Amino acid sequence: MIYRELFPAGLTLLDNKSFGGMGLSHVAARQELREMMAGFALPDTPLSGAVTTPGAAPVPSAAA
Repeated sequence: MIYRELFPAGLTLLDNKSFGGMGLSHVAARQELREMMAGFALPDTPLSGAVTTPGAAPVPSAAA
């Protein structure tokens, strides 16, 4: 049900700020999504949004 509601607008449960209020079905679906993503056991990624490549030299920060 949630997929059918959000897909035509190009949204996912991760875009909850774009579709406004969340009902109980949205909350349950979001919890299912969190559990699924936790099950993948993906490594943590940098919060800066930078894509890192193994073996690449670090990019100096703008503050340096």
